[in-house]
Amino acid sequence: TPLYSSAASDVYKRQLHYSLGLAYLKAGRGDDARAAFETELRRSPKDVSTLWYLAYLDEQAGRLDGARKRLDSALAADPGSADANALLGRVLLKQGKPAEALKPLETAVARDPADGDKHYQLARAYQQLGRKEDAAREFTEYQRLKTEAQERERALILKP
Repeated sequence: TPLYSSAASDVYKRQLHYSLGLAYLKAGRGDDARAAFETELRRSPKDVSTLWYLAYLDEQAGRLDGARKRLDSALAADPGSADANALLGRVLLKQGKPAEALKPLETAVARDPADGDKHYQLARAYQQLGRKEDAAREFTEYQRLKTEAQERERALILKP
């Protein structure tokens, strides 16, 4: 009798490729990360996290159209994904489309208001659209969240 059922084995295999992709990404091995995530995606074509990481790799490599396609697939599976919306907004900003970037960035901030980077991207979109007050508000919130994070880090440092 096998130790694991075939269904459990499939789960472990999926987790293996996804985890391997994360490890390669952290090690700066983007091509290997992409290969691992592509293997994961073949096993689970609608996995939002895997699609996000592949879109992230595309965005980092300047393949913005490829990133956009991956993000469209991720958002079809989970329209409220804060991270997928934020990355889509960033891609659209890089493509010079701040008006299109606004909705996904506003969604990202609404879903994850504690993430300063999402506020920063939204501020950039507002700035590019000439909405100075909205941009100033979002830049201020970004700075507040960044300061809070720095204070939390300082509090963790042991003092002699």
